[in-house]
Parts: sequence; structure tokens; C-alpha cells
Amino acid sequence: MNIKPYVTEKTTAKAKDGVFTFIVDRAGNKITVANALEKLHNVSVLDITSISAKPTTRVFRGHKGAKKSFKKMMVTLKKGQTIPGFEIVDDKQESKKEEKTKVAK
Repeated sequence: MNIKPYVTEKTTAKAKDGVFTFIVDRAGNKITVANALEKLHNVSVLDITSISAKPTTRVFRGHKGAKKSFKKMMVTLKKGQTIPGFEIVDDKQESKKEEKTKVAK
């Protein structure tokens, strides 16, 4: 089973609430993903929501093509459990970084 973290601004914001998003094989189902995550990361899966994205057509430099289809699963864990790969940055840390860059300029 191929499971990759799907890291965007929205998914990292949801990770603070214990909801982690992954891209999985199209053949994967909720039960196999839950079992794989529990074995890999020693976590308890409470709920899984799955979304199948269909391929979309695109035109690039006059050539038609299509983006790949994929399956996305949002996994809810027990409170206090996390999965490595989702860096959750506090707002305080971000403001400190901004202050340092302003002072350096």
C-alpha cells in the first residue's frame, strides 16, 4: 500500500485538530489504510473520509493532456496523537521568524 502525506496549508491547519490527509493507491480502501497507518505509526484511527479525484484535462503549450486521478483520505486520530511528516508551526513561531527577517533587512 502506497501512502503519502498530502501537505498543503489547509491540511496542516486541519492537522492541529487531529485530521491528517494522505494520497493513497486508487485500489486502497478505508480498512486497509487504517490498518496500515496503525501498524506504521502506532496510532488509533477513529474515522476516515475518502475522496476520489477524477482526471482533469489541461492544455500546455498547445498540447492536450490530463492530470492523473488520485484518491485522498482524511484520517482522524485520537486526541493527542500525531503522525510525522506534518510540521505544525505555531503562530508565535511564525511571527518570530517574520520579526527576524524584518530586522535582518
